[in-house]
Amino acid sequence: MKIIPENFNKWSFNWQLIKRHNDIALYEQSIGTSKIKRYILMIIQKYKKDRIFPNGGVLAAGSEYLPGENHFGKLAWQFISKQSAEDKYEQLIHNETAAKK
Repeated sequence: MKIIPENFNKWSFNWQLIKRHNDIALYEQSIGTSKIKRYILMIIQKYKKDRIFPNGGVLAAGSEYLPGENHFGKLAWQFISKQSAEDKYEQLIHNETAAKK
């Protein structure tokens, strides 16, 4: 089962995990040595069943993946302010906890 790492490079960006609670993750995103940072908050997705690729590769059920661009605003959000990202992170955790009651 593949778990999204704490640090990785994707789409020309460096991603560094700030915090994670269950499937809710907040990452800092940057390019190279630039001091400009963005914050990506997402609800990490998981494959419900094994995914088999044409080359024979397999991703086991439960493997994690990032929400796609078309999911921004629903499963992922981008922020310029770290504080705004953290506020939304706390809101999502609160909503998740309330839904379990």
